Amino acid sequence: MSKRLIVILALAFVVGISFAAYAEVQNVKVSGDITIQGVSRNNLDLAKERPTSGTNALIRKSDKVSTALSIVRVRVDADLTDNVATTVRLLNEREWGTDSTADNDEIDLDLAYASLKEFLYSPLSLTLGRQELHLGSEMIVGDPDTNNAATGSALSFNIQDLSARKAFDAVKAVLDYDPLVVNLVWAKVTEGTNTVNDDTTLSGITADYALRKDTTLEAYGFAKTKDSNATQFTAAQRATGVALTVSPTKADKVYTIGGRVQNSSIKDLALNLESAFQFGRYNPGFDINSANAALTMKRQAWALEAMATYDLKDAPVI
Repeated sequence: MSKRLIVILALAFVVGISFAAYAEVQNVKVSGDITIQGVSRNNLDLAKERPTSGTNALIRKSDKVSTALSIVRVRVDADLTDNVATTVRLLNEREWGTDSTADNDEIDLDLAYASLKEFLYSPLSLTLGRQELHLGSEMIVGDPDTNNAATGSALSFNIQDLSARKAFDAVKAVLDYDPLVVNLVWAKVTEGTNTVNDDTTLSGITADYALRKDTTLEAYGFAKTKDSNATQFTAAQRATGVALTVSPTKADKVYTIGGRVQNSSIKDLALNLESAFQFGRYNPGFDINSANAALTMKRQAWALEAMATYDLKDAPVI
């Protein structure tokens, strides 16, 4: 009798799940894009080839490159309810004429997240999963793979900055108290061994205030930490081959605070002024470009960016 009851309950559970999943899909949108680029570069890094040790491709810089590449993306957006939506996007990046390379034929999961509107109460929205983070002007956060290094990209090292991979594995909460909007972000940039303190994580907050219809003020703070037991680069992996005496118990920490003002009071013209201060602790053992044999040291840096963007949509046609 008990076995029959278990079977009946199991069937009821399967039917219930199938019915609920089918009934709650309100709208499905399929989209995509294909980008084809021709690339020709010479002395991009303003330096000659640096000496290398062994076969380490990470520190090789090509003075000249000429190639073509394709980026193909397919995206599916599904509205499950009025307040719940999901997005999945597949990505393939390949250089032309490299069919023999397995990585160029890979179809990777580029985006995979769920959006929850009015979560718990109306001002709060959540985005959970692999997502792009477009915060402010993206001077601080916008691309997880900078300095010409895209994690997992099949593109050659000397053109990896052209990769379309811009997603983070993250949780983002948006609190909309119009005219104030607050974004809270936590992301896992890299995961090493899940039982070892070797991950890289990013957390931050931004606050955007609409001072007027044409003027926005923004303040933000971010923290990126590479934990103390992350893999350090050996002397053989460095351009100079200098062995570092770095304590592996010191984490690499980067803190950034800043502010931005944007004004669009002049028709078709957007003015943007942003400044940020960066501080924290630098561990040269985690930096493949470091030739410094010193122990960890303090970070301190300033950044200032001014932009003017003019939209030509209303310009007279000649």
